[in-house]
Amino acid sequence: MTKLDELLQEGPATELMRDKEALKNLTGSPEAKALINLLQKNSGDSLQQAAKRAMQGDTSDLFSIMERVMSTPEGAKAAKEIEKKISQ
Repeated sequence: MTKLDELLQEGPATELMRDKEALKNLTGSPEAKALINLLQKNSGDSLQQAAKRAMQGDTSDLFSIMERVMSTPEGAKAAKEIEKKISQ
């Protein structure tokens, strides 16, 4: 199981998705912005296409990009900080 899979399992991340205010606060956080910047830097134009496909139900490209970014030291750090915020 990848780190991304762990984050998406039933638990704090799932609860967060139900709490719109907490989700809004998280997405505006410096940690989330850092992760988004890493995603954009490491994927170029393919991030937008992957996000569009994910909204249509095909998450494979988006997960691939996420896993690639999260395997870098910077991505792992950003993900860990986000995970801390989710678990609070």
